[in-house]
Amino acid sequence: MVSKFRIVSDEVDNFRREIEIDADSTFLALRNAICDSVGYDKNQMSSFFICDDGWEKDVEITLEDMGSDSSEDVYLMEDSIISDFVEDEGQRLLYVFDYMTDRCFFMELKETEPGKSLLDPLCTVARGKAPAQVMAIDEYEEKSAKATDISAADIDEDFYGSTDYSPDEFDVEGFDEMTMEQVLGRLLAIDYGRRRCGIAVTDPMRIIAKGLTTVPTSGLIDFIRNYISGEPVDAVIVGLPRDVHGRESDSMRYIRPGIGRLSAALPELRVIFFDERFTSVIAHRSMIESGMKKMQRRDKAAVDTMAAAIILNDFLQSRQYADQTIIQ
Repeated sequence: MVSKFRIVSDEVDNFRREIEIDADSTFLALRNAICDSVGYDKNQMSSFFICDDGWEKDVEITLEDMGSDSSEDVYLMEDSIISDFVEDEGQRLLYVFDYMTDRCFFMELKETEPGKSLLDPLCTVARGKAPAQVMAIDEYEEKSAKATDISAADIDEDFYGSTDYSPDEFDVEGFDEMTMEQVLGRLLAIDYGRRRCGIAVTDPMRIIAKGLTTVPTSGLIDFIRNYISGEPVDAVIVGLPRDVHGRESDSMRYIRPGIGRLSAALPELRVIFFDERFTSVIAHRSMIESGMKKMQRRDKAAVDTMAAAIILNDFLQSRQYADQTIIQ
């Protein structure tokens, strides 16, 4: 079986890699393929982490045993077969390439091809320049200090547009016949969880999507109600998790009732479920511009916000969006 992984970064604009590799290969072969695709030194310490849907780290598969507690299982890349750990499409992983700063790539098993084999790994998509493999701690801390916190309170005027608008700066060419009825409403996206929900939103023209905030699931309806009272919103996009066989995942047991309550409370709001299995793999500008700090990457709430932005960006580039008219 051939496994196809998508790889994105939260540091570099428009970075994207796709790696195809035989599922019976080792994680060391996958690691080498990644390093080759981005020009990284293979002598640097690194680890893969198998993650849950919220990017929570679970199993670590490391390059070298660094003397961990003897009570813990140690999985080495050279001994660990990919298919033993990663089988289902949509499985998420982190590849930590800079141990000192915990900088990493976000990975997802995009697709599997049963019945096929591959002698050597292939990099089938290579877009954008990878971030520096190693960053000095002081440099990293300086950049982190300048990063923007992901919270509703920290979204400044640049998100909605500067208030220092001058009519002289507006290019009227091509806009003469535009009417207010033609202006699009925003799209919201929800990464729905039992305890909290990540929220993302598009700009009014639906060109880009950005993480907005994270709210307790119990307060989701009130938050959406308050938001749409001040901003025109045409639809809410909700990620539809499915397993490799196309069946709804177990999480839909609480997602569907929760979204049902949202629809009942706000019947005028259109809700669209978006199949996450067929999302694109562009390194989303919203992830990059959000300015995630190291601690934010470890913060589950921050990850939920990022996940919502991924869902919304993927939806904007999907056939499902292109085939629908979402204008009230």
